Amino acid sequence: MREKIILLLCVLSLNVFSQNIDFVSDNFSTKEQYATAIENIEKGDKLFFTGDFESSLPYFLKAQKLNNSNALLNFKIGVCYYKLKKIEKAHPYFLKSRLLDRKIDPKIDYALACSYQAIENYKQAIHYFEIYLKGLSKAKKERVNKEVQIHINFCNKKSHINKNLAAIENKKVMPEIEKAGIIEKKNSTQKIVRQTKSNKKTKKTVAAPKTNLTYRIQIASALQKIDKTEFKRIYSGTQIISSEYSEGRYRYFIGDFSDLKEAKEYRKKINVKGAFVVRFRNGKKQ
Repeated sequence: MREKIILLLCVLSLNVFSQNIDFVSDNFSTKEQYATAIENIEKGDKLFFTGDFESSLPYFLKAQKLNNSNALLNFKIGVCYYKLKKIEKAHPYFLKSRLLDRKIDPKIDYALACSYQAIENYKQAIHYFEIYLKGLSKAKKERVNKEVQIHINFCNKKSHINKNLAAIENKKVMPEIEKAGIIEKKNSTQKIVRQTKSNKKTKKTVAAPKTNLTYRIQIASALQKIDKTEFKRIYSGTQIISSEYSEGRYRYFIGDFSDLKEAKEYRKKINVKGAFVVRFRNGKKQ
């Protein structure tokens, strides 16, 4: 009960402090600021509605600096990033837009769900996909249900995989020891098999399995391939970039370190936002 009250207070506080601010002169400290904001929005809109999202984005961002609490403007910025295949960047704008006005656009819940999926927050992604479906008419739901269910199934699968990986990491006994036959499972407990004097004749030394365990640094992840021009903005170093396509995403890595500490230190040096260390075994991501 106490947790529910706290959650309710948090929601109420967000509603109080998240207020949509329109682009009207009364909401600006000077007439010059208002005129500049309107000018940028008008220029951005002309390009936006012709489908030139790349050119319209800078104008919207300039207007957003003068008023960052307008639901429609935040939504348009999110759409620009979404159309440019930069869904991770679209996420904070979709989130703020919905917080300011959840009825700003019929597809805001779908857009927010896709952006949560892009940043790998699968639980929230499923939540907003389901909200989106609930708000549709019967006819519209029949048209989009298949596509949305593909997203939901993907998120459920990834959530399950992540839970399994976490469980493996928490094991006190490494999985490769089990594979070597040193550990025997019995009655939900683990028992170390010890060789006795009676089997000295057949005694053989069990060598630990040789595994090629390395660490790489993931510097980017996207639903579409990232071109060379975009990569220059993400990473300008000299390391060779490797990539793989799995579970609907392109993932890009640098380095191939045998020591985890060394990989973590190098990650700090490259200063790539959102980069993290990934473990590979025999060339396969764990």
